[in-house]
Amino acid sequence: MENCSKIEIFFSKKIKQLRVDKNLSLEKAGNLIGIPMVELYKYEELKLHPTLSLMDRISKAYNIPIKSLCSEEKEDCEIVAYKLLIRSFLEIKNYPIMILFETIVDKQEYLNNKWVDIEAYFTRKEGEVIIEVIKNMHSLPYQTIRWDDYMKYKTAILNPQKKIKKKKESYESTFGNYEPYSGKFEDILEKYELKVKEGEKIFLKCVGIEEALILTKKDLELLKDRLL
Repeated sequence: MENCSKIEIFFSKKIKQLRVDKNLSLEKAGNLIGIPMVELYKYEELKLHPTLSLMDRISKAYNIPIKSLCSEEKEDCEIVAYKLLIRSFLEIKNYPIMILFETIVDKQEYLNNKWVDIEAYFTRKEGEVIIEVIKNMHSLPYQTIRWDDYMKYKTAILNPQKKIKKKKESYESTFGNYEPYSGKFEDILEKYELKVKEGEKIFLKCVGIEEALILTKKDLELLKDRLL
């Protein structure tokens, strides 16, 4: 997995060391923690990002402090924020366009709610179509997403060739029906004959958190210039 933080690298080595020290197989260690063997393997091989709830399970299973799963250095241990990958949709002519975007939130804000009260919308500024993210309808944008920063998010459209069996099927159950779309934000809107004028807003429907990654103070400093 690319762009792993120091916590994630240390965590993967630490949980493998704990398992080996206890002479446990992946299956037995997974049973002890309460997760599938395959999932544990992915954490050990840096194929999945650790979450605070997982760390809590492991600390209780092995009777060790959570901080010992993060780092041996105290200054690296504290979790100060979360980087969230938000899944949102723009429904146009019965074809939902899925937009994934990253944002950073305070640790306590996420832990208290397991969700973030945010809004996101397409708008046009200085001729360019962008996405702005706000905390609520009356706040100023705290994040601007431009197409040139494409690596921060992905875009997909519903594949019309894949039929959905149930009329009221949820977004989650149709997740596999989406395919990548490489056009720019403006191209996406024009494809469905939508135009956004300077200052106008076309709101996205934020429906879920795709992943929540822990951030230390050092991680946060590295990401601030890119996401905030």
